[in-house]
Amino acid sequence: MNIKRLFASCLLAVAACIFSWATNVVVDGTHVRLRLGASTSAQILSDGNGDPIYPAKGAVIPYLATEGNFYKV
Repeated sequence: MNIKRLFASCLLAVAACIFSWATNVVVDGTHVRLRLGASTSAQILSDGNGDPIYPAKGAVIPYLATEGNFYKV
């Protein structure tokens, strides 16, 4: 019985670690600029025609890190 509890505890700990890495950012505005670097002078993400790509309001984007005042997604 103790081995089952230990296994269950370890499994829950691993699951908690995995879910803590799965953090997302939700876009709450329109015309949010995604840039290719952590600077307002960095190029804006664009399509093949050079038109900016704006994520839709409510879009869920995986969060990777923070660089200064910018989210790396």
